[in-house]
This record gives sequence, structure tokens and C-alpha cells, in this order.
Amino acid sequence: MDQTEDSLQVISHSIPRDGSYYANDIKDMFPYFAEIKALDYPSIYVDKLIKKIEAEVAGEW
Repeated sequence: MDQTEDSLQVISHSIPRDGSYYANDIKDMFPYFAEIKALDYPSIYVDKLIKKIEAEVAGEW
């Protein structure tokens, strides 16, 4: 991010890779407290998100 006067501008970004690289990329990208929150997301929420996405794909949402 770059802040000039009253605005912020994104000057670069990165996203974690998929699969087995994901956890290591999260650990490299964030401080420990954020890493723990990102990697320890409760599975009940993950299951709900998966069901919502599947419903959207099926046109039921």
C-alpha cells in the first residue's frame, strides 16, 4: 500500500498458492497471530461455505 495525502493506493499484492503450498504461504505472508487465525478456521464455517457455494453453482441460491 502507498498512502499519499488522503488516499491509499495498492502498489502490489500476493495470494497464497493452492494445495499443499497454502499453509506455508500463509505463514510466510502474515505475522503469527494472523497466521493462526487464518489456518485455524473452524471447520463448521468451512462446511457452511462449501454448501453455500454448491447451492450457488446448482442455481439454488
